[in-house]
Amino acid sequence: MGSGFGYRRDTKRRGFGHEADLNIVELIALHLRHPSNILDCATSRECWYWDWGASMKNRLDRALRLNTESPYESLYSWAINEIDADGKIVCADQIPWFWPLYFVATEIVLTDENSVEREYEIGDVKLGGADISQRRYIRAKLRPGDPLNASNLLSIPKFSMFGTNRPIRAFTLSIHSLKHDGERESCVAWGALASSDSDFDVDSFETEDCVGFTLQVKAADFDRYAARISSGTVNEIILQVGGVHGFYSAWSPSIETNHVKVLTRDKEHGFEIPKGFAIDPPRLRDVGKAELYVNTKCVFTDQLAKVQKSEVFDDKVQRASAMRPEPPIERLGFDPDALKLLRSIKTTAHWIVGLILVLVLATILR
Repeated sequence: MGSGFGYRRDTKRRGFGHEADLNIVELIALHLRHPSNILDCATSRECWYWDWGASMKNRLDRALRLNTESPYESLYSWAINEIDADGKIVCADQIPWFWPLYFVATEIVLTDENSVEREYEIGDVKLGGADISQRRYIRAKLRPGDPLNASNLLSIPKFSMFGTNRPIRAFTLSIHSLKHDGERESCVAWGALASSDSDFDVDSFETEDCVGFTLQVKAADFDRYAARISSGTVNEIILQVGGVHGFYSAWSPSIETNHVKVLTRDKEHGFEIPKGFAIDPPRLRDVGKAELYVNTKCVFTDQLAKVQKSEVFDDKVQRASAMRPEPPIERLGFDPDALKLLRSIKTTAHWIVGLILVLVLATILR
């Protein structure tokens, strides 16, 4: 494994573009000047990102192949397949998935970043300059799934990178304010394959598969979101995206899917495109439609419902009382033998009264 440590710049915003390798001194200086560019390359017109070269090992389990001979020409003309070590296709044809998908925020952070810079030297290289900058942005961790159907776990789609079967667990959202009123609001998607490194003289580390969205909104909207977050009145944030370049799934007549494959711009996700094939399979970048919901949820006490519930309870109690049978005599605590004796005395009394009446009638008739 080589050392392959460098910094690259993408000035085209699409693909890998022009690459400028910097030496280690320039690398450190550039990182000190622009630390945020590592994380927010999607928001910059010059996209800076790490290039670990051969020292970083992306964990792909399968190769990718572009299939230009669809068995269902009326449904789709091309697809991407995953190929195992024996050259066998291990999953269904994957075609672009443009239907809406939902994400719910599980954590949110409002950040105020201040940067102070002065001129300094590293070796013979003069770097920096008098500069003070501030910026504010919102970051959120996301989880996939429709919030209106959260109880149905089977409805939550599984995401994984092409070439792997690992579920993607790291989803993020960054919200930034446009600098000028004339700029257009936009949303872009980015992603990175899981990778590991143990080639440097520092502790080895690993990164996991991740997908992120960067949303740029008007300054007034951003300020309103920031104010609500600061005041603690936001308790639900939902992101709906559709037409995301780089999202794929198997063909389905439904507008829902249970598995999404992700194609990044990483070189490990490269595959041969046949000559004359006019379509460039979309990779993570453009988002056709994005909707952000910043919600405040309040659950009110419904007094009418409480009264109705109380009336229903009282009615059930009354009906239960009306239908309750009379308790048997044995439950009153009398001795059964005493009851038999009382019944015998009662019968004897009836006979005595009858005999007296007969004697009175006989006396009168004489």
